[in-house]
Amino acid sequence: MHVRARSATHVLLALAAIGGLAGSVPSAQAVVGSGSRAIYVPITPCRLFDTRPAPDNVGGRSTPIGSGETFTLQVRGANGNCDIPAEAVGVAMNTTAVNGTLNSYLTVYPTDAPQPLASSLNWVAGQGPSPNQLNVTLAADGRISLFNNAGNVDVIGDIVGYYEDHNFDDRYYTKDQIDAGFYSKSQIDGGYYTKSQIDTGYYTKSAIDNDVTTKFLSFPAESLNVQPSALLLRAGGLLWDYDETAAAELYVHRPSDYVLNTPVTLRLFYRASTVPPAGTKVQFAARPRDFNAGDTFVDVLTTASNTATLAASNTTFYEATITFPALELNDDWWGIAIQRSQPITSGFTGKVLVLSVELSYTGYTSQG
Repeated sequence: MHVRARSATHVLLALAAIGGLAGSVPSAQAVVGSGSRAIYVPITPCRLFDTRPAPDNVGGRSTPIGSGETFTLQVRGANGNCDIPAEAVGVAMNTTAVNGTLNSYLTVYPTDAPQPLASSLNWVAGQGPSPNQLNVTLAADGRISLFNNAGNVDVIGDIVGYYEDHNFDDRYYTKDQIDAGFYSKSQIDGGYYTKSQIDTGYYTKSAIDNDVTTKFLSFPAESLNVQPSALLLRAGGLLWDYDETAAAELYVHRPSDYVLNTPVTLRLFYRASTVPPAGTKVQFAARPRDFNAGDTFVDVLTTASNTATLAASNTTFYEATITFPALELNDDWWGIAIQRSQPITSGFTGKVLVLSVELSYTGYTSQG
């Protein structure tokens, strides 16, 4: 696999020839707009083909190119020891003639173009390896052709880079670049505030971050809204049976200093009303009353509290904590339903006494 390293230099595609330049692309002397120039991408050199027999052979051909024969091969994709990307429109390659039997020349050109009357590489019979570097445009399907004029000759082709289309003027962005990275003036005018509007009507993020703190609201448990029953009743707090059918609700107007879209934490402070068996576990669940009304009540979207393992005592106090994610409590009123979970350890028929409830939230330290 070759290593790509993009060059910022713009290079014209041309077919190098002995004594001049020829091919299907303009020469360096032609007048070419910046939108027509291809971009050269150098790579780690790789061998595309070697027509010599094993162990030197690379690619699909292992016989010399004969007199008057044209050898055609694919360049794009994985061929020989190269892997040239599909966007390549041309390649820079070193081409070497080996074992030529007669004086001859080689012409390299895109397969879908007429064979030009030009030579890319020349040699004489019995000469040692004869290299030449050339640039050649690829056919639309990615192929090139090599024509040998006389005798038999083995040819080696090593690619050192390729060319990509560059079909726009560098002084401008393409439409795709603009659409992906910029807003139009009408979008900005219609969807954004001016600096003066922001300066007079909004706080900066740093100003808000430096002007907030954690605040608390506390409520006696008996102030919660309940339907008194054998499962849940007011008695110096909320006396809660080990049953999941009873629920209490906390209603409170959203504090005016609450920072919208920030989490709110609910805490319940409780103890066992009678001595429970060792290992008895207690857990609560809660949620905003209008949130996912059809869902199973317990453990809705991770709104279950921590689990407490009770000591064999009715004088030990415990805290259940539940945090509601941001965006759930932006309404003017908070209605929070609280429910007891089924006991995790069975056999205990006593109750839990909830003494108080607390809400902690992020609030502004000053308003104005």
